[in-house]
Parts: sequence; structure tokens; C-alpha cells
Amino acid sequence: MKKYCDVCGKPSGMYPLCNACFKLRDEGKVIKCEECGKWHLIDKACEECGAWYKQAKTATEKKENKNSYIEDDDYQSNCLICGNEAYGYLFCKECYNKYKDKTILLKVTNCDKIELMQTLDQHEDGLIYKCADGHKVRSRAEVLIDDWLYYHGYAHAYEKALAVDADKDHDLHPDFYLTKEDIYIEHWGYENKKDYQSQKNYKIEKYKDLGVTVICTTEKDLSDISGTLERKLKFYKKGIVNE
Repeated sequence: MKKYCDVCGKPSGMYPLCNACFKLRDEGKVIKCEECGKWHLIDKACEECGAWYKQAKTATEKKENKNSYIEDDDYQSNCLICGNEAYGYLFCKECYNKYKDKTILLKVTNCDKIELMQTLDQHEDGLIYKCADGHKVRSRAEVLIDDWLYYHGYAHAYEKALAVDADKDHDLHPDFYLTKEDIYIEHWGYENKKDYQSQKNYKIEKYKDLGVTVICTTEKDLSDISGTLERKLKFYKKGIVNE
């Protein structure tokens, strides 16, 4: 039995769509009606049953209301940060509100795994990782360092203010301060970023001017953070930034 295209009415052989409308389907311009199964243009109601395709209508609403958050079960996607339902968006409502207007670092692994590494707004509330001793820190790297210090008996404070001058707004906030040893630890995580490198250089010069002892770690040290910290704490030189 000869068939005709659901959309344009032209002969379509044994298929519900002609070649031209198959191309429109591939472009997302032709969709299948959820109510009766007939194909129709995405911006028109189904001619068979008159139903308006809900997803097409929602897509139009989203385009017209870019600043609104519309929850629609037809749009299923997972939040890039927490993995919860995001209704077609990159982030769920909670994560969007939490990180809106902030700078975050996401690690992508094997094209299908995305992990929040750190917020780059250092003095915003980005303390999202909890350590074994109850400290909340900004990155997984800092969790590794904090846990190592805790399990090895080093009393420490996180981001303890270090005064540079009389102005409190100029205070530095090294990642960790070992209270008994009077040693600071800085973890440099984004050395390939120009702004971050400038910030690092500024802080190192200030540390040298203040004559404090700072032990530094980088991302490459994370593969053996235990050996790195043990070695650097054992062989550090007083008053020198140990890079």
C-alpha cells in the first residue's frame, strides 16, 4: 500500500515521511506527536489530533524567558555539579543559585564524568568539601592535605589571616597554618592561569618580605601527597618559601 508523508502529503513509499521531511526530522524541525504518533512540524499542532507538542511549547517558553527556571519533565538532564535533575539546563536550581556569578573549576574525565574541583572566588562561601577533622575547604586537593595533617597529628588552621600591613583588607590567607611548627602551607592549583600566576607571585614576595616559612605543593604532588608533605616538613628551611 502506497504511503504519503505525514507532514507534506507527498508520496513516501513505505515510510511515514518523505526524504525531505526525514531531513527536517534530523534537524529537529519535525517531531512525532505524543498523543497519536503522527509526525508534524515542531512549530505547528498535530493535524491528526490537534495536540500541541508539549516539549516544543516548553522550548519556546524557555527561549522567551531566558532568566526564568521552568521545571518540565519532558526536558531531562543532570546537573553538571551534583548530578540531580536539571530539566534541560546545565545546572539544577540549587547549584545555579549557589554558584551564579561565581567562577568555578570543573574537571572532565573520559567525556562523561564532570567533577567540581574548586570555586575560584577565594573569599566567597565556597567551602563545599568536608575533611575528616570537620574543617570545610574549597577543593579536593585541600581535603587530601587537611586529612594528612589531621591523621599525622599536626594541629592546623585553615585560611588563617596573615597580616601584611595595618589594613585588614590586605590580609593574605594561606591555605593552612601549622600552629605548633609556625609553618604555612600553600597549594598552587592553577599555575597555567595567568591571573592565578600573578596572584601566586605576589603572595610569594609578601611571604618573603614577612619572613614566614611557607611550604608549597602543586597538582603534581597530589599523586603522592603523603610522601611530599612528609619530605617537605622534614627538610624545610626556616624563612624560605619551599617551592
